[in-house]
Amino acid sequence: MIPPPVLTLTMEQQLKLRVLEDAVKSSPREDVELLTHSLQKQVFMLQNTLSNLVKTGTWNEVDGA
Repeated sequence: MIPPPVLTLTMEQQLKLRVLEDAVKSSPREDVELLTHSLQKQVFMLQNTLSNLVKTGTWNEVDGA
């Protein structure tokens, strides 16, 4: 069986997120736009990968099914 997703952040992740938020506030607009574009591209690639896993059912092999 596939474990449920983990929707909470660790303390380290929360700290890194706060550092990023602080850096964004003091960054030039062009840098923020580049960062936003890069992160959105990674989200799309992750979404496509997960959709492919769900569609093909490949992860069932890992579970022994």
